[in-house]
Amino acid sequence: MIFKNQNAKKSIFFYHFSRLISYSTVVLALVMIGSFTIKNMMWNRLSDLLLWAIIAFVALQVIKYLVAPQIQTVFTKLADTRLFPIGIGLITGLLPCGLLIPAYIGASSMSSKAMSLVAIFLFFMGTLPALLMSQTLIQKLKQKLPRSLYPWINPSLGVIFLVIQLIMMRRMS
Repeated sequence: MIFKNQNAKKSIFFYHFSRLISYSTVVLALVMIGSFTIKNMMWNRLSDLLLWAIIAFVALQVIKYLVAPQIQTVFTKLADTRLFPIGIGLITGLLPCGLLIPAYIGASSMSSKAMSLVAIFLFFMGTLPALLMSQTLIQKLKQKLPRSLYPWINPSLGVIFLVIQLIMMRRMS
């Protein structure tokens, strides 16, 4: 990707780096909760699965009712600062995502904290090309298409990426 100025390059770097920090923090928290629960309760595999499902459900409810209303406030406060890309990246780890939650659960079920961090780092590296590609694709489309189609670019690409994600999830099952 060609960056037109140094500030754009820094913003994108800070966004992705803070996204990695956010992912790692969530995985470490899940590892801590999981290891505490398993050591103290000695559950079998079925109850472990139930535990992770409950944790995921509770986390999604917390995000929905406690975090989501605050996100708009945070975005508004950060929008005109240099911290905006970092704030966005940190919040991304808390947003519900069809690929991110299974990655959290898979990474947090590894044999050690180090392996969990390696797993989430590999997930991060796997998603990085798609995120960079989508940004480049939007810029290229805006150069080629008339201005009247601009409002349709982001929703159309969103639908395309959702369909691709559904196809990938279907193939995994």
